Amino acid sequence: MLKQLTDRTLDWIDDRSGFVTIAKEQLTKPMPPGVGYIFSLGFLTTMLLMVQIATGIALALNYAPTPDHANQSIHYINSGSVVFGLFLRSVHFYCASAVVIVIVLHMLRVLFYGAYKRPREITWMLGVMLLFVTIGFAFTGYLLPWDNKAYWATTVGTEFAKTVPFIGPWLLRAVRGGSAVGALTLMRFYTAHTVILPAALVFLMVLHIYLVRKHGSAGPVRPVKGVGEPFYPDQAYRDLIVGVVVFAVIFGLALIKPVGVHPVADPTNTHFVPVPEWYFLPMYEALKFFPGNLEFVGVMIVPGILALALFFLPWIDSNPSREPARRKAVLSATTALLVVVIGLGVLAYLTKPKGFGAGKVVAVKSSASLTPLQQAGLKVYNAQGCSGCHSIGGQGGNMGPALDNVGATKSISWLEAQVSNPKSHNPATSMPPFQLSQTDLTALANYLSSLKSGGAAGPAPAASSPAAAAPSTPPSSTAAASSSATASPAASAPATVAATPAAIASGKKLFATDNCSGCHAIGGQGGSMGPALDSVGATRSVAWLESQITNPKGHNPSSMMPPFTLPQKDLNDLAAYLSTLKGKS
Repeated sequence: MLKQLTDRTLDWIDDRSGFVTIAKEQLTKPMPPGVGYIFSLGFLTTMLLMVQIATGIALALNYAPTPDHANQSIHYINSGSVVFGLFLRSVHFYCASAVVIVIVLHMLRVLFYGAYKRPREITWMLGVMLLFVTIGFAFTGYLLPWDNKAYWATTVGTEFAKTVPFIGPWLLRAVRGGSAVGALTLMRFYTAHTVILPAALVFLMVLHIYLVRKHGSAGPVRPVKGVGEPFYPDQAYRDLIVGVVVFAVIFGLALIKPVGVHPVADPTNTHFVPVPEWYFLPMYEALKFFPGNLEFVGVMIVPGILALALFFLPWIDSNPSREPARRKAVLSATTALLVVVIGLGVLAYLTKPKGFGAGKVVAVKSSASLTPLQQAGLKVYNAQGCSGCHSIGGQGGNMGPALDNVGATKSISWLEAQVSNPKSHNPATSMPPFQLSQTDLTALANYLSSLKSGGAAGPAPAASSPAAAAPSTPPSSTAAASSSATASPAASAPATVAATPAAIASGKKLFATDNCSGCHAIGGQGGSMGPALDSVGATRSVAWLESQITNPKGHNPSSMMPPFTLPQKDLNDLAAYLSTLKGKS
C-alpha cells in the first residue's frame, strides 16, 4: 500500500516536472573506472557550503549589523538565550576553515589530474570563481563580531585598496563607506556576506554542478581498464562516508572547543596588534617583502598575476595530454608555489609578535581610565616592548612576573629603580636596565602604579615624583594611603561620590547612551541577557556596583559581562543611578 502511494506520488511529480527522471539519470550515470575517495572532495565542498548557508541564516536571525549592537548580538548568541546558538556559531566558524581547506584540495586534485582540459575549461573557470567567492566570504565575515581583532584586521585589510593607482583613495572610501571603518563598513560587509556573495555562490554552484554532471568526471590521469560503475550506490556511499567523517570532526570541535566572544571593538585602542586568520597568513607574511612604494606590487600585481594564471590555466596548459610527464612545467610551478605559500604561512605563525597571540592587546588597560601622566606611561610601556616579557590580564609574555597587581605592592620610586637598575633589587635578575629619560621613567612608573587588580587601575597616585612615594603625612590621609607601597585594597578603592540629583540624572543618561539596556531591563524595558536591575540598589552598594561595572569577573569568574572602562565621574554617576533602583520602576 505504502509503495503504491509512493510510486503514484513520484509519477505525479515526474509527469509535471520531470525531476524524478532527471534524478534517476544522474544517479545511474556511469563513473569512470578507478574513481575513489579523492573524488569525493567536490561533493564535500558542496555540503560544507550548504551547511555554511544554513548556519549563517540561523545566526543572521539573531544578529544586528550596527556598531552598537553587533558585538552584543554575538554575546547574546553565545549566552544560551538562542537555542543551540553557541553550537551553530562554532559550526559556522570551523566550517569556514574546512571550506577553505577542502576547496583548495579539490582544485589541486583537478589541477594535478589535468581535469581542467577540454571540454571542462568552463567548469574549471567557474571553480576558480567559487574560490574567489569563498575568499570574499572569509574577508567580509571577519568584521561581523565587531571586536578589536575584527575591527583592526579589517582596518589593515581595507587599507590595501588605497595602493591601487589613481583610484586608490576613492576605492578605499567606497569599501569602507567613509575614511575609517565604521557603521557603513559593517553594513556593507554584512550585506556582501549575507546577500551578494550567497547569491553569487548559488548561481556559480548551480552552473558548476550542471557542467560537472554534463561532462562527467574526468577520472584518473591514466585510464583504468574495466566498466564504469554508476554514481549510485558505490561513489554515493564514498561521498557519504567522507562527509560523515568531516562533519563529525567539525561538530566535535564545536562541542569540545566552542568559539568564544571578545569585548566590543575600541577604535581608540591603537595599541592592538591584529593578526589575520590562518588562511590569510601567507599573504600577510608576503607583504613584508614589499615595503613602502613596493606595497602595490605585493597587494595587486603578484596576486593579480597568480589569479589570472589560475583562471586561464586551460589555455596556458594547452597540451591536450593529461600525462604528468607532459605537464612538467605546470606541475613544477604549482608545487613550487605550494611550497612558498606553506612556507610563508609557517614563517608568519612563527614570527608573529611574542605575547600577543592572534591579535591580543599590547597593554590591556584602555587609556580612557588613566590620568594624562599614566597615559604617557602606557605609551612608554608599549614602545619599550615590556609586554614581550610581562603580562597584564593574562596577555603578554611570561619571561618576567605578571604586573596585574604590581601597583598595590610597589611604590613609584621602587618601580623607577627597578626599570633603570633592576640588579639593585635582585643581583641575579636577567632583566636588562632601561635607559629612559626622567620624564618617560616617571610616566612609566606612574602607569605601573595604577595596576592594582587584574590590570584594573586604582586611584591616581598622590604624586608623580620619587619623593612622593615616601609619605610625609600620616597614613590616615587619602594621599598617603594611595601612594603607600603597602596600600590595602580598601585604601586603593576609588572614593565614592555622593548620589546627588545631578549625579543620578547623569547616570540615568549614561545608562541609555551606553546601551546598558541591550542586556539589562528596568521596568520590563530592555534586554534579557543580563539580570533585571529594578531592585539592584536594594541589595548592592555604590562601591559594589562600580566594581561590577569595571571588573564583573571579580564577583563572578564565569560572568559573560565584559568590563567597561569609564571616566571616574561617569562611573560614579552610573553607580549612583543604579543604587536608586530599589523597587519596580
